[in-house]
Amino acid sequence: MTADHDADTEETDSETLAEKTQSALSSWYPDRSFERLEPLATDRIPFAQFAQPPGMHDALPGVRDGDDRIYLAGEYTEWSSIQGAMQSGRKAAAAALEDG
Repeated sequence: MTADHDADTEETDSETLAEKTQSALSSWYPDRSFERLEPLATDRIPFAQFAQPPGMHDALPGVRDGDDRIYLAGEYTEWSSIQGAMQSGRKAAAAALEDG
């Protein structure tokens, strides 16, 4: 997500966001119908993930970048997502077992 996209989203009214969501879902799942999709609420999250421009992964810390026998685990060692956090946890656990 770019800063421009974030600004556009903040200024877009909830009805337009719902229409864009319905359009996106329809393109992702063409065999499904989203005509009856009824938005219940719009939550605007000002910060959900850290910036992830190309090449940024090289600058992230590794699971062993802490002090001796301290392992880092969290999305900040992989990529900003729940999957990144889980992958980081697996890597930290494997490192701890390996260092046993």
